[in-house]
Amino acid sequence: ALPAGGTPLTSADLGADVTRAGTLRVGGEITSGGLDPVRTITSTDGDLIVDGTLRSADLGAARQALVLRAPGGTVFITGTVDTSGEDGLHDGNAGGGLVIEAARVVIGGQLPAAGEQGVLGAAGGTGGDLRVVASAGSIWLGHGTLVTAGGSSMSRGGDAGGIELRATGPLWLAGIIDSFGGDARNVATAEGGRGGPITIVGGSTLDLTSTVRLRGGAATGADATATGGAAGILTIDAVGLTRIGGVVDGRGGIASGGVTGGTVNAGAAGSVRIGDQT
Repeated sequence: ALPAGGTPLTSADLGADVTRAGTLRVGGEITSGGLDPVRTITSTDGDLIVDGTLRSADLGAARQALVLRAPGGTVFITGTVDTSGEDGLHDGNAGGGLVIEAARVVIGGQLPAAGEQGVLGAAGGTGGDLRVVASAGSIWLGHGTLVTAGGSSMSRGGDAGGIELRATGPLWLAGIIDSFGGDARNVATAEGGRGGPITIVGGSTLDLTSTVRLRGGAATGADATATGGAAGILTIDAVGLTRIGGVVDGRGGIASGGVTGGTVNAGAAGSVRIGDQT
């Protein structure tokens, strides 16, 4: 259960970085502000709870990155932390990065950092990088979703951002972990986006039952030239027992052309590396 109480934060608070003692809480719908590329929220000696929707500021071509810190406590996310590039204009904005650093991390909500769709010749936006670090305990991902996918496009799909999960203790990972490349469709020359790398490091046991997708983006060209995106690499390094019971999709992006006589190349498949030192 989520801890009760905590000091509520407002959009007005997040026009600048916030550093406060005690437990901090983000409820309702809140948007960070300012023109800084990164907005940081820190609880110096308590927990940081997000059970509402926290949206990062729109900086034009990309979203503001967010850093959530609770070095002496737990970051709980049962709502949404949204740094995705989506602003409704479909002009291929990039997603912003998201960093979560705490003694322990519990995620049961949504963390979208995907790039925006591109239309009218705009390439798909690149996904933001997502990094979660538990410095004195575990990372628990329940029914939550982590998404750093690239945006789709009518020219070139966006590349996905990377995902990194590091804990000194055990990791229990269910839900969905997505870092797939954006698709490109219905243009003279189509190129799918690259899947992003996913790195999972644990100081104890690792239970991975998530659906993990790091495939390359598909490319469907109107003429004879199309190139599918390469898939990413999944790297796993845990000190204790590692159990993998979910689905890992590391396919290269498919490619097809509308006419004969050109070059059609599917994307390279990804790989899974278990026990690599990271």
